[in-house]
Amino acid sequence: MSEQFTFRPATITDQDFLLGMLMLAAHETTIAAVTENPDLHRYVNKWGRVGDSGYIAEFRGKSIGAAWCRLWSATNKGYAFVDMQTPELAIAVLPEYRNQGIGRTLITKLCEKLSPNYQSLCLSVRLDNPGLKLYKSLGFVALKNSGKPNRVGGTSIIMVKTLA
Repeated sequence: MSEQFTFRPATITDQDFLLGMLMLAAHETTIAAVTENPDLHRYVNKWGRVGDSGYIAEFRGKSIGAAWCRLWSATNKGYAFVDMQTPELAIAVLPEYRNQGIGRTLITKLCEKLSPNYQSLCLSVRLDNPGLKLYKSLGFVALKNSGKPNRVGGTSIIMVKTLA
């Protein structure tokens, strides 16, 4: 990986960038499509609340990718809700910067930050997502019988990584 990529913790001022990254992760074409869908918007809405954590990848001062996570409750669940003690990961990298190790580094840094306080990290992924190989290589394991139809007609599964 190039030495020109830098990584920093996400802050409350990154909410708009995270919204753009969520648009990519959700395969939407507009920010409005994300903000108008409560099931998507909840992943970044009011970013910076207790339990929110993330990293931003930068290249020459430009934000180019993000991995972030959020805790959910039984009444406010993300797509990969496991329990109230397991944060859910969301990740995206701008297309022109993919396949350069940025996603791997973002997830690794986030896991290192989370491991003192959480036992695991979860995510929801479409079976046809190329990132599935990355998640498996980082130790994420599919939950049995977690496959379910997603909002675009394919199948998504829940994966969990043990942190401790």
